[in-house]
Amino acid sequence: MTSPPCQQNQDLCNPASHNRTNQPTFTIIVVKIYRYTPAFDALWKKPESVPAKRFPRIPPTSGVQNKLNKLALSFMTRAKSALVFLFLLFLFACSTSANAADESLIVCTKAKAKVDAVRAELTSLGCTILSEIPFKKGKFTIFQVQPTGDISATVALIYKIKGISSVERTPQSTFQASGFCGVNDPDFPSQYGLQTVKWTDAICTMKLLGIGQRAIPRLTLIDSGCAKVNSGDEMNDVTQFNFVDGANGVPEFAFDAEVHGTAVCAIVGAKSDNANYIAGVGSHTLPVKIVSCRTSNGLTFRTIDVISAMVWCVDNQAARGGPGVVNISVNSFGLPKYNGSFVIQEIARNARLQGDLFVNASGNDSLVDSSPERFMRRVLALDENNLLASFSNTGPFKAAGPGVMIATFDSPNSIAFGTGTSFASQFWTGAICLLQSLNPALNAVDADAIVYRTAYTTTEGYKVPDIQKAVLRSALFPWM
Repeated sequence: MTSPPCQQNQDLCNPASHNRTNQPTFTIIVVKIYRYTPAFDALWKKPESVPAKRFPRIPPTSGVQNKLNKLALSFMTRAKSALVFLFLLFLFACSTSANAADESLIVCTKAKAKVDAVRAELTSLGCTILSEIPFKKGKFTIFQVQPTGDISATVALIYKIKGISSVERTPQSTFQASGFCGVNDPDFPSQYGLQTVKWTDAICTMKLLGIGQRAIPRLTLIDSGCAKVNSGDEMNDVTQFNFVDGANGVPEFAFDAEVHGTAVCAIVGAKSDNANYIAGVGSHTLPVKIVSCRTSNGLTFRTIDVISAMVWCVDNQAARGGPGVVNISVNSFGLPKYNGSFVIQEIARNARLQGDLFVNASGNDSLVDSSPERFMRRVLALDENNLLASFSNTGPFKAAGPGVMIATFDSPNSIAFGTGTSFASQFWTGAICLLQSLNPALNAVDADAIVYRTAYTTTEGYKVPDIQKAVLRSALFPWM
């Protein structure tokens, strides 16, 4: 149980609301290529992954000029995009906490285990069954049980039950964000994170080439809920389901039990280029469709409800709009983190098999989480100088995003600055969301692979999305 956000963050209590009135202006440059020239040969850089025979570099002598002209015509569209890209390179030089605080256990059965028998055995050991989550896709069941007596001895006895795959202590969950401070001028120029991940360059490139989103961008969020922002249609396509205290996906009115869910969701889901509030990473020409899985009632926050929401997301992919990214900006309090949970990794593994991907904030404990990279994408936080944020958890993973003083909503009518790995993970999530909308043939796992391959490396070795390159790879150069 924690105090209300206003008691923890005084600057959050009276943020100034505002409306954006200035329309951005853009310059459109059209490039047309008529024939192959030596200058084109000098500018073109063949991707290493493409065999040389596909882009032959033949000296432009008179004997082969006709052949080169035909080659240039056959690659007209690609060449235009490549030259524009090169040209543009010159142009564009909460800390709320609600912990589970219990001594319960998460028990996972093996696939196709006899659930009734397992349930009876658990009861015979004196365990009280608190929750039971059947996982259709994985064909196993997850129990949350409250043991009596010595926990270590109970764990040993549970492992002797036929059909048990794993037993682990229930992690204490907490939102992975820290303090807000209210601001009076929250607009696009204040969103330095968009520059950090080359989102602005990508948007300018797409405007220049007339590229729009071919499918509705989609985001699924497991958090405290997501309030709609109706002003200017900023963020109003939100469908919400309740998972609090064992409610297994009950449809409800979209609201936020805290402030955390709305704050992290807006980084991806805010409508872009509408002269209103902030721009969202997932929005270019279309608004983002949001499915919110609420796992907090504002007072308590249970790991088993997060697990229930994860299972629901996998079992109900169609209700979310198809294969897509699911952001989890909550994590356990201390070690082990969600990434170290066998149960959570099994759910994530089944998600990947059907093209879904869970993106998880690494946490704000300044800890080293040594659990290996498996089926989730963990994201750590960087500061304004693109250096590791002092609070961010690290480990054997490199994915990173801006996570200090990020402009976002702290209520449906005002903007504040947020700090935490929760915010950093949204830039990676938003990049996947954007790529899928530009190229609907991509699932979330494919899009994540593109984001990782095209990411740039910081001086400390972390991978930050380069959305400009990712967009070119997925929308313009899919053969690369």
